[in-house]
Amino acid sequence: MLIVPARAAAWEWVVGPPREVVVSWNLERPREAEGLHTLTIRLLGGYCVGETAPVAGAVSIQELPVTAAHPRPTAIIVAHQWDPAPVEVAGEVLPGEPTPACADVGWTTTKRIKLKRPVAGMVLIDGAYGKLVRRSPPGGMP
Repeated sequence: MLIVPARAAAWEWVVGPPREVVVSWNLERPREAEGLHTLTIRLLGGYCVGETAPVAGAVSIQELPVTAAHPRPTAIIVAHQWDPAPVEVAGEVLPGEPTPACADVGWTTTKRIKLKRPVAGMVLIDGAYGKLVRRSPPGGMP
């Protein structure tokens, strides 16, 4: 019987530099419960086991003008999470080595944002990942 000594992997987990990533969001509360121009959203993100938990990052808001194409006030909202110490793979994963995997932990938090226009009747769109998704309540607002 031939015993082959185990060799060390060519890669390892290291702590990378801080980074900011785009995350999706949902409405936290009905808009009627909010102030005239404020809104609470719930950020939906994640991180790997062993990483420092992320925090809410910046939120960019683009309010579109009312036009024939957009007859109702519309806002495109893009939310971010800030990862202070993400874990990354350093080195090359060679053939036959186990591939690195992230045991993903879901993460949510709320963030209160302020719009220039009143929130009532506004169409809210999640602009995460370049894919526009309407987040207004089902059936829309009057």
